[in-house]
Amino acid sequence: MIMPRGQLLLMPANPVFLAVSLVAALALNMLPLGRTPWMPDLVMILLAFWGMHQPLRVGMGTFKEGVPGKNVYETALSILRDFQGLRGLDRARIRELLKVPGLGPAKVAQIKACLFYTSPSPRDS
Repeated sequence: MIMPRGQLLLMPANPVFLAVSLVAALALNMLPLGRTPWMPDLVMILLAFWGMHQPLRVGMGTFKEGVPGKNVYETALSILRDFQGLRGLDRARIRELLKVPGLGPAKVAQIKACLFYTSPSPRDS
């Protein structure tokens, strides 16, 4: 049977269930199990899951608008060009990033956090 247009395939999850699952994941992350390679970051996994499953309720902070006259893709490309790639973006100071049109304090913090958590740490080598 083909679904009528506009009807949701899955019903939205209860917001209380979303909140309880995130709190439970945070509690499990705080257990003193040590930093072992097999222990994933449960909050991150749950945020990614809920972000894909319920995108209207849970977001991970994305560029939604860009800047006037440019779409999001063009804005991102121009930022990467201006800072000569991800390494330049990582080396850039927060004050420099705040001067870029379309980047506010929250977006700069998200970019810096992403670059920090995805860059290899000295102890990994």
